[in-house]
Amino acid sequence: MRALGAERQTVMTVILCESMILSVGGGMIGWVLGHALNSALSPLVEARTGVSIGFFDFAPGVDVSWIWGATGGNGLEVSTELLLIPGLLLLAVLVGIFPALTAYRADVAASLGQ
Repeated sequence: MRALGAERQTVMTVILCESMILSVGGGMIGWVLGHALNSALSPLVEARTGVSIGFFDFAPGVDVSWIWGATGGNGLEVSTELLLIPGLLLLAVLVGIFPALTAYRADVAASLGQ
């Protein structure tokens, strides 16, 4: 991309965006496969424990009202599965930053001369 005239910032942004898209896409595929497996094994789990698991049954929620400064424990409760999305994005940036910086620092003239 640099050899075709793209600016350094553009290349870095594209690599970081690609990292985030791959991370979120992989997370979504994992979520769907995990819930499908839970749903498929639900009869076995129900026979052994008496607990029924459906495809759209989420993990228990946690109170996130502290984010907005609310106190008292009567705040907003969010499933822990939804908290994975920001975690995935943070990890994607951390994993993608090294290749992005490497591409940012690449010398086009030296790369084309070899």
